[in-house]
Amino acid sequence: MSAFAALLFSPIVAGATQLTFEQIRSGGVVYSAFNDGVVPQDYGDRVTGLTQNVPGGVFTYGNLGEGFTPNIEISYGPYPESASVWWDTFGDLSHVLWNNVRASFQITLVADPGYLAQLHGFDLAGWPNSDYSIGGIEILDGNGSLLFSQANVHVEGDLNGPRHSHFEFAELRAETLLIHIDATNLYSYYLNIGFDNLRFSQLRAGPNPAPERTPEPNAAILFSVALLVAKFGRRRRS
Repeated sequence: MSAFAALLFSPIVAGATQLTFEQIRSGGVVYSAFNDGVVPQDYGDRVTGLTQNVPGGVFTYGNLGEGFTPNIEISYGPYPESASVWWDTFGDLSHVLWNNVRASFQITLVADPGYLAQLHGFDLAGWPNSDYSIGGIEILDGNGSLLFSQANVHVEGDLNGPRHSHFEFAELRAETLLIHIDATNLYSYYLNIGFDNLRFSQLRAGPNPAPERTPEPNAAILFSVALLVAKFGRRRRS
């Protein structure tokens, strides 16, 4: 089969929404992220592709296969300008979020009616290339019900062993998800904890939530394409 035909018959699968925090906005213009820049509150909102036109420029996102999220909005807290970005030396992570106030860092995912947000994972690391033990991580739904809790969380970052800590979740979903990362036990070092690679997807709400996917071509279309490819092949051989 030709490369052209193989491309047409391959499944069409949507990419994942992974927030990599590569851009900030200043004075209404989107720039490549630099140290101490504030993360735009609309970064991660209603993602439909690896690049997305937004006021002032273009935001970029990662892709790991769980499906884009056009029905989810995100916010960063505890205050609109408390989530800052830093370039490097948070272990091996780049472009990480850090909290510029001494309070629990909060990320909120809100799905449209009829949808659920599903959290897949995120990374934490310590600056400057350091390990820490933070107070804990909690994930709640919109009603305040606790979905996940871990106290005394070890965060990697130094040059020995793993360079960051990865957190993975299998079935963590709700209309609203609130991620709380508490590093206030570090006192003035609370700002040395970096957050990166937030990965999430959306599902249809209901008894059996189903992931959102880009539909594959139906059988009739594939059959028609097959006829065209076969006809094209015969003409080339004649």
